[in-house]
Amino acid sequence: MAWGAYRGVFLVLERLFLLRVYRRLGPLSILPTFAITVVGWVLFRAETLAGALAYAGRMLGQTPPVPDVGWGGPAVAAPVVPASWQQFDAQFWTLLALGALFAFMNVVPGLERRNLSLYAAHTLSWRRSVALAAVSAALLLVSTSSLVSSSFNPFIYFRF
Repeated sequence: MAWGAYRGVFLVLERLFLLRVYRRLGPLSILPTFAITVVGWVLFRAETLAGALAYAGRMLGQTPPVPDVGWGGPAVAAPVVPASWQQFDAQFWTLLALGALFAFMNVVPGLERRNLSLYAAHTLSWRRSVALAAVSAALLLVSTSSLVSSSFNPFIYFRF
C-alpha cells in the first residue's frame, strides 16, 4: 500500500511540475529518476513500513536507532560496522561497472541513437536478428547460472 501511495505521489508531482524540471535537467534527469525508483523498490520489497524506513535510512547512512529497554535507562546499541571499500572484491566492482554501463548508457546521445536504430528504427536483417537472439540467450544463460549457483536469490516477485 505504501508503494502505491509513493507511486501516486510522484505521478501527481510529474503532472504538476516534475516534467518541466526534467526537461531543464536534460540528460541529468536520469539521476533523480533513478533515486526515486530505488527508494520505490525499497517500499515495494519491505515487509513493513517500519522496515522500509529503516532500510532507506541505512541507504542514506543513518545508524539504527538505540533500542528502548523499557526501564528509562540508556540502552546500549549493537555496534554498527561501517562499510569499508576494501570489503568488496573485484567481481563486485566489475558487475557494478557493467550494471551502471547498461543502466545509464542511453544518457549519451550517440549511444541512445544507436540503440534506437538497433531496435526500433527499421526492420532487423536476418543476420542481425540471429546475432541479437544469440547474445540475449548467452546473457540469459550466464545470469541464470549465476543465480542458481549463488545462495543469494534477489527475486522480489515471489509474493505474487
